[in-house]
Amino acid sequence: MTTTIPTPAELSRLALAEAQSTHAEALTLHDQHQTAVEELRAFLTSGRASLSDFDSHQSRWRDIHAAQDVAALLVTGCENYVKRAERGLINDDTTVADLFADVLADVYGGELLVRVVTVKADVRPNDDGSPVLFIVQEKAGENRAGILSAKLFLTYYRGALHAPLNAEAIQEACRARNYSVQIDPWPSQKHGPHYEDPTAVNVTRAFMAVPTLDAEPTDGQVSRYANVVRNVLRNAVTFYGERDGVRLMYEPIEGAAESETVSYRVLTNSQGKGDRRMTVEVVCKVWPDKLLMGQPVAEMMKEAVRKQVGNMADDLGRVAAIDHLAVDVPDLGRRFGNADPFVVTAHLGLMYRIG
Repeated sequence: MTTTIPTPAELSRLALAEAQSTHAEALTLHDQHQTAVEELRAFLTSGRASLSDFDSHQSRWRDIHAAQDVAALLVTGCENYVKRAERGLINDDTTVADLFADVLADVYGGELLVRVVTVKADVRPNDDGSPVLFIVQEKAGENRAGILSAKLFLTYYRGALHAPLNAEAIQEACRARNYSVQIDPWPSQKHGPHYEDPTAVNVTRAFMAVPTLDAEPTDGQVSRYANVVRNVLRNAVTFYGERDGVRLMYEPIEGAAESETVSYRVLTNSQGKGDRRMTVEVVCKVWPDKLLMGQPVAEMMKEAVRKQVGNMADDLGRVAAIDHLAVDVPDLGRRFGNADPFVVTAHLGLMYRIG
């Protein structure tokens, strides 16, 4: 028979779960004794209590108040127990740090040694003085419907001839992946032959290639994503340059794009174990900005949809592919008045798993 020995991180999580369970029991006990106090007070003030039972009432009053005080002290003790368990929690979750390591590999072309650790005590320069960058993730990250977040700390050890950490390039690489990251470089410090570049990183939005969701996507969540696609199409054919000419207050603006969602539906959805794939059809009407007439607006909208590949569709999964994309072009002879819309049909393939 094979015996599985829990890791220190697993044992620390078990200890925290036990502390939280004990705290919940203490709260329930305190509520029960508080209710007993309120019930006795209500009885004594109701006019139904007999004066001849004064000694009994007094004894009961002392007992239940003492019990309530003890229960309150136990709640405080359990709260301290939970805090100690939280401080003793050992982290073995490096999911966000691993994603950030992939970003750094892109920035430095895989030429910089990057190490992911969970405790700062493991951060130290290489004995040979070669550059090394540590990513420390001390606490487990959060997963909210596939959107990951965590606080990281970077330490870059380098020689005098090596450039400091390039925060701007890292930020740009994160934006290219549709990650939301705040990077806060600290001043470099010199330690003998090497320099130390510390940097605090707050990752508020990152995602796996196959995100983990809590439950199957709902129709409402698909509807919200259809509106996201609609807005992407409108923004793609909105003129952002300076508009020439002067208009009177009552004259309509010639430009500005409009869009509306015609329909959305789930075409396919695999329900097997492990990775799942869902194909969502979104159909939108789009009226491009009139100041873009003459521009390849149909191709501009197609490119905007194609750029969704690799992005996270909130609550649904990561866009893995565009399975079908078509733009019906109307008669462009009518530039003014009630122009006919472009009709965009997109089939977006999304990957996810249920955890």
